[in-house]
Parts: sequence; C-alpha cells; structure tokens
Amino acid sequence: MSSRDPGPRTGTVLIDGRVEHGIRGWALRLVLGACAALAAAISMTEAPVVGVTSVAGFVLMLLVIGTAAAPGSVVPMLFLLAVVLYRLVPHGSLLDGGLAALVALVPIIHQLAGLAAAIPVRSLVSWRVLMPAALRLVIVVVPVEVALLVYRLL
Repeated sequence: MSSRDPGPRTGTVLIDGRVEHGIRGWALRLVLGACAALAAAISMTEAPVVGVTSVAGFVLMLLVIGTAAAPGSVVPMLFLLAVVLYRLVPHGSLLDGGLAALVALVPIIHQLAGLAAAIPVRSLVSWRVLMPAALRLVIVVVPVEVALLVYRLL
C-alpha cells in the first residue's frame, strides 16, 4: 500500500490527489433497508388488518428484505406499491402524519434503490458524487412537505 492509497477499510477515497470521505455500497443498502422498514412500519400501523403476523405483513417484510438485498430488481417497485396500497386502501387519502411521512420516504427509498443498484456492494463512493442526487431529492421533497403542512394548517 502506497502513501497515496488510504486503504480499503478507512472510509476515505482518493480523488484528484486529495483524500475524501465516502460511503460504502453496503452502507447504502443498510440505509435503504432502514428506510424501507420505517415505511413498512408506518403503513402497517395505519392499516388495521395488516400486522406483522398477517400474511400481508409477512409479504411486506419480505419485500423490505428484498428491497435492501436486490435494489436493482423489481422488488423495490413492488414494495413501494404495497406501501401505498396498505396506506391508501383502508383510509383513503386522509392527510395525516403517516401520509406526510410516506410522502417523504417514498422518493428517498426510490433514490436510494437507484443508487444502491448502481454502486457495487464493496465499493467506496465519495460524498461529492452523491450530492447531486441528494440535492434533487431535497428540491422535490421539501416543497411537497411544506405544501402538505400548509394544506393541513388551513
């Protein structure tokens, strides 16, 4: 290992002769799984007949695991569809905290699944590379959440 190589386990990456901090591909999948589990928990608490012990809850948990394990497959799309259906079918379009949280989590899960599918598990990616995707996400999610908050207050 040379003095310019920061090493495979340090969480840093060498770009243009500078050492920058980064995130591992497996860490993106962990964050994706955590966001998916949170979205599943929100949708299951809102649906009275869907629990962890029900068949629908079991399928939803399998979709959470599949979303984190295979983000480049069709599983994340099926998971997002299931979350929306579990939330909207029992309650309709009632605007509450659960729906506002799902409105924020769905695009986050979508972006993370796309990034995790493109970034290999063992790779290290600079934060600078992820900033455009994060900026696009903020530009989309923040105005929608503000509009939901204003609508709820009026």
